[in-house]
Amino acid sequence: MINDAILLVGGNLDNRLTKYDKLYVLLEQNVGQILKKSSFYQSEPWGFESKNLFINQAIWLKTTFNPQQLLIQCQQIEKAMGRLKHQTNHYEDRVMDIDIIFFNQEVINEANLTIPHAKMAQRKFVLLPLREICPLYFHKVLNKTVEELLNICEDMSDIQKIKLL
Repeated sequence: MINDAILLVGGNLDNRLTKYDKLYVLLEQNVGQILKKSSFYQSEPWGFESKNLFINQAIWLKTTFNPQQLLIQCQQIEKAMGRLKHQTNHYEDRVMDIDIIFFNQEVINEANLTIPHAKMAQRKFVLLPLREICPLYFHKVLNKTVEELLNICEDMSDIQKIKLL
């Protein structure tokens, strides 16, 4: 079965945009076909203090994996790209973070995976890139589209679209 997965990828360490070229190769080789990519968006850290700005991007892909298999593959790619996970539940600087935002139109609440992503509606750095690639994608828990969620989002963070030459 072919599934739609929408990811938010990004990090605030090793912030050269070239690292995304490696990410695309790893996603295509290990997860599925990339259909759409948003622009890059730069933002301050959310939920913790750091001098390092984040660069995020939304990616829509097709995959044959189920949600748990996709999660495992994404975690392996994070590790391959240099992410070190510490045994805390605190936000921290990272080379690469891959979050599954949507998987088809499924609602999943498991110990290690919540889809749609639990905090996406509170985060403008998630909603802006999502709006670019899937503005009408429907959040089945909140009963709103991505566009509607962005319009009511109370996050006042300064998010800048990165203009590439």
